[in-house]
Amino acid sequence: MYGEITMEPATLFLILGVLACPIGMGLMMWLMNKNMGGRFSHAVSGYQAPVKPAERLATLHAQRQQLEDEIAETARIAGLEARRELLQANQRHYAGPTGVSVAPRAD
Repeated sequence: MYGEITMEPATLFLILGVLACPIGMGLMMWLMNKNMGGRFSHAVSGYQAPVKPAERLATLHAQRQQLEDEIAETARIAGLEARRELLQANQRHYAGPTGVSVAPRAD
């Protein structure tokens, strides 16, 4: 009676691929909006209870000390690497024709 509508599998696959992006985006937006309603735990949202100024100051001092220790360690490592590079450059400078290092003579 009525003309049948048939689609090739490639056409159907193309239509599904084109619709997958907006449908997926809409689903993600709906889920994010649903979660923003406050029905999730504080740990997930990153919410932190208000902290007393003295506690905050103590935490900041501890973080500062940790950063200063890390800066000192990094500076020490940088100094050691510079010293190593200088020693390697000196070894290359004093290498003989065979490539064997020859120490300078102290006369």
